[in-house]
Amino acid sequence: VITLASSPDVTISHLAQLITKDQVLTTRLLSLANSAYYMSSIDVTTVPEAIMRMGAGAVRNLAVTFA
Repeated sequence: VITLASSPDVTISHLAQLITKDQVLTTRLLSLANSAYYMSSIDVTTVPEAIMRMGAGAVRNLAVTFA
């Protein structure tokens, strides 16, 4: 995830496929994307939505904390 999220050619769908293989990372990603930090009234319910809201850099940083 870390290497892929750092790639300039990464696609949201490819990154989402990899993230969904890890239940803990998926749960933390969705939780963080729905936190007050990202201030949205619309809940994120899928990994691709969370990646779009947070950005690949934030997803990479989250993955580093679990590495």
